[in-house]
Amino acid sequence: MVISSYVIDTIPEKCEEVSSILVTYPGVELHGQEKNRLIVTIEADSVDETYVIATKMALLDGVLNNNLIYCNFEDETLCD
Repeated sequence: MVISSYVIDTIPEKCEEVSSILVTYPGVELHGQEKNRLIVTIEADSVDETYVIATKMALLDGVLNNNLIYCNFEDETLCD
C-alpha cells in the first residue's frame, strides 16, 4: 500500500467545487482546508495507482498546484 499526502492550491472561487470532486475519488480523503488550500491523502495499492489519482487531481478545473508532501510505501516492491 502507498499512502501519500498533498497540498492542493486552487483558484479561490473553485475551491469548494474541487474539494467535492476530490472526495469522490477512491482512496482520497480531505483532511483540511485553509482558504484556497486543500490537504488530502491518497491510499492506493501501488505507486502507479497513486500517480493516476494524483494526475487526475492536478488536471481538475480550478487546481493551480498539486504538491506532494509525504509518501510512505508499505509492501511496495521497488526493485526485482
